[in-house]
Amino acid sequence: MPQLALQQLPCVLLLSVLGLTSACQSLPVPPALLSAAGVSAEPDSALTYRSERLGLSFSYPQELTIEEKGSTIKVWATEDYRAVREGRYAGGTELPPHLAISTYPNPQHLPLRKWLQGSGNEYFGLLKEDVREMLLSNRPTLFFSSDALYSQKNVLFASRQGDRIAAISKAELEARGGDAAKSQTYQRAFEQIIASFSPDS
Repeated sequence: MPQLALQQLPCVLLLSVLGLTSACQSLPVPPALLSAAGVSAEPDSALTYRSERLGLSFSYPQELTIEEKGSTIKVWATEDYRAVREGRYAGGTELPPHLAISTYPNPQHLPLRKWLQGSGNEYFGLLKEDVREMLLSNRPTLFFSSDALYSQKNVLFASRQGDRIAAISKAELEARGGDAAKSQTYQRAFEQIIASFSPDS
């Protein structure tokens, strides 16, 4: 599984973009901390999803359900996926928050930041001013937030050839009441997918 290039990342920045908190100010980040967050180690219960059609792969918690349609892979809490399939959200009702892995063309082979500046509002809604460039497994990566139907955290990867962009997006849930456990599950899956993601499978 691809590993984070930790020596390239300030500790506080790495943890903040993944939605974690820490008082650490310098590297190295304790491995136990990252392992507990689901970033440096793949859990025994993880499953691997590989799409030959979209040319990507990642691991995810086995309690979630995968749905691939068109250029997007949706990662659902199983109860939400079942509700969608049963038609409870038919007739224009907003779908519940979930994770999505989408692919986009990049025929001009633009760098991630420049591609986002040109296409970001079309694909992600209103972009926030928190764009961060990082290296994950020595691969350039872009972290940013956006507002559309839901507030989202997003991560961009470019294919090795540079002709495709892959985006991992997580809709933000209010962590209260019955949504608290689901929010934690999605956050764990988000971290796990980022850490294991390959846009060139």
